[in-house]
Amino acid sequence: MINNALFIAWEQHRRSQTLTARLGLKPMLWQSNKHRLVKYPLFIFRTIFLLMKERPRVLFVQNPSLVLAYLALLTRPMFRYYLVVDAHNVGVVWYEKGRCFFQQLLNILHRRADMTIVTNKSLAEIVKKNRGTVFILPDSIPELNYTGTSLKNDSEAEKFIVTFICTFASDEPYLSVFEAAKDLPDDIIIFITGDVSKVGGAEQFACGHNVVFKGFLPELEYINLLGNSNCIIDLTTRDDCLVCGAYEALSLGIPMVLSNTVATKDLFSLGTVYTDLDPINISNAILKVKRDYKKLQHDVLKLRNDLQNNWQIQSENLQKEIQIKYTKKKGNNL
Repeated sequence: MINNALFIAWEQHRRSQTLTARLGLKPMLWQSNKHRLVKYPLFIFRTIFLLMKERPRVLFVQNPSLVLAYLALLTRPMFRYYLVVDAHNVGVVWYEKGRCFFQQLLNILHRRADMTIVTNKSLAEIVKKNRGTVFILPDSIPELNYTGTSLKNDSEAEKFIVTFICTFASDEPYLSVFEAAKDLPDDIIIFITGDVSKVGGAEQFACGHNVVFKGFLPELEYINLLGNSNCIIDLTTRDDCLVCGAYEALSLGIPMVLSNTVATKDLFSLGTVYTDLDPINISNAILKVKRDYKKLQHDVLKLRNDLQNNWQIQSENLQKEIQIKYTKKKGNNL
């Protein structure tokens, strides 16, 4: 445990919740649905007031938000903390509008932060290229409160249940999944999570009878849906992205269909069927999970145990490295 350390995030994320709990950090996790012009001034004031009150020796901030990360960078000379940025994918590579400008801001942040934490090797290489100090720490496997309640009705009792975790974001190939579903036999049903109204509503998609849109679910209902599944799909077009749904599947011991990328295969090496993102390969991957279900279920439990042990070792190494680098920089101990 790192003494006198604080973790601040302006967006709620499962990684931040588990990271703070398992590293013994004091968390300040804020979120708001208000417009940026309203919430950012409020969060800036809260953050500065908190830093004045707590005076942390080590400050962890989540990126996103980029505004929070730069605020931490700009106030570091005043409060003299060791700055650790926990960078999600968009905190390393900017995918949205204004990519050239915002990528330059990220590059500067990588170079000037005392340490940047990333989830995989490919992201680490980008931070190193920007002359930053980097540490690789994948997400820890979350502890999900699955009640064991069956959600299947009579017509679904004998079905092979597949849940496609989807937020209808630009990097999610949901159209290919809808097409893949049409080629699947009647004993396979696909539940789709997420708010489909973000892309115009379900009625615009010519989906088969085996596709059911569940909508955006409260946390407990969402976890129970996953827990009732035989297979969980979470796909992305981003080569260096480790999707949250894979960690949730591991937590529940459920086989996965994930994108066929190097980063994914490096970490999720068991209990997983990898797929290219076209409909034929996706449908074949689902059929493979159904065919090899017992073996994949056994393998995913082994992977969960291995990753839990590895994460504990890596997290201890992270704390040691922060101790060494802080002591070297400040000339005293945490």
